[in-house]
Amino acid sequence: SVDAGVYRSLIANRRVVEASGGLVVISASAMNQLMGSLIRNSGRISASSIVSNGGQIELVADTVVNKGTISANSSAPASVLANGGQVSIVANTINLRPSSVISASANNLGNGGVISLSANNSENISGKILAHSGILGGQGGVISTVSKNQLTIDSGTVVNASSVTSTLGQAGTWLIQAANVLIDSN
Repeated sequence: SVDAGVYRSLIANRRVVEASGGLVVISASAMNQLMGSLIRNSGRISASSIVSNGGQIELVADTVVNKGTISANSSAPASVLANGGQVSIVANTINLRPSSVISASANNLGNGGVISLSANNSENISGKILAHSGILGGQGGVISTVSKNQLTIDSGTVVNASSVTSTLGQAGTWLIQAANVLIDSN
């Protein structure tokens, strides 16, 4: 039998979850019991740091819907080498709405971070996904969008894993992997 609390667990964030440079893990249920669980973010989830590398954020549920901001950035002073952090979303269904911003970037001097979006069923990408280097130099980051079935990329979506100053670093990587990929041009 399945406990009703496990079957339909819901986590909704409308405000702020913050762990400066640290670790944020939000799981609507155990990974092997994802049925019906939902994480809905319309606020801000942050593991950004103003003194060192960006932190790490992990979201795990049956369905993850993001309309807000998820950030693991580094905003360290220009004299400090500090890299973007890591953001990982694992779900059966991932929906990033047009207002969604996911960022693991370096703002001054440092490499872009890593963003991993992994869906067992479908992934709908909209909004902004950013893992770029700092403006003073660094390598671009890595963005991975993986779906075992359908991956839809809406028109107007911004994906940036670049080296902001191309003379001081190399571009990053955007991995697109799915059984079916639809890039909406409307």
